[in-house]
Amino acid sequence: MEQFREFMRKLLSLRNLAPLIVIIGAIVGSLGLTPFGIQFSTDQIILALLAFLAIDALVERLDLLAGIEQGVQTIRKMLTPKVKADTFLKKRKNFPRMEKLINEARNEIWVAGVTLDTMVTIVGTFESKMKQGCNLRFLALTPDGENLQAAAKYYAVRHGFTTTRIRSNLIALASRLKSSEKSSVEIRVLDRVFPTGYFIIDPNSHKAQMIVQLYLYHIDAEEAPLFELSKTDDEQWFSIYMRQYEKAWDDAKAITF
Repeated sequence: MEQFREFMRKLLSLRNLAPLIVIIGAIVGSLGLTPFGIQFSTDQIILALLAFLAIDALVERLDLLAGIEQGVQTIRKMLTPKVKADTFLKKRKNFPRMEKLINEARNEIWVAGVTLDTMVTIVGTFESKMKQGCNLRFLALTPDGENLQAAAKYYAVRHGFTTTRIRSNLIALASRLKSSEKSSVEIRVLDRVFPTGYFIIDPNSHKAQMIVQLYLYHIDAEEAPLFELSKTDDEQWFSIYMRQYEKAWDDAKAITF
């Protein structure tokens, strides 16, 4: 009994509607019946049967295409590899790209960081880029600002040491890098807790690239993650981070000693 019910359920399903109508129409036409007193000509019956056959073929094709699409989606999910965070996020100590980006820079290099320690160690490279006509921007934390103590607590460093460290780095950069007719250098400070650091080359070029350093709570910058963005390949996120840098730069003040 259960098998018969299952058979009837499948037989009377929506998918089998068109074939059932074709069968019933064929029986009516062959026997010359007049259901409800309605008479059909042979041509009408034939055209109706052809129409239902066409509908049945269309439904079958749509079912087939839907099945193929579902299968393709399943295969795509199986073949698409899961991207691990390690392929995108790097540690500064394991990231040699900064030197390569400096060499690739043609017009501008923009930098933002808490202390600019790393920038001081490669100041000679910046001098060479300026001789090639490259303009420089440096943005650091205000060494004696109101937010310095909060920043020191966030980065887990001593207040006095941070003040001395930032100031000495800024003096080193300012004394070594001088604007000329061929290139310019600007150094500004911002009295805010930095959530991110930046290294950007040729921001106004379609080949612009940037490194974004994330500053984490009580995590050394050498251990904190950083990632790279390209203006061409990562247009949306590149634009967002660029807006943040430019807003910080606009709110910053020129350094005075």
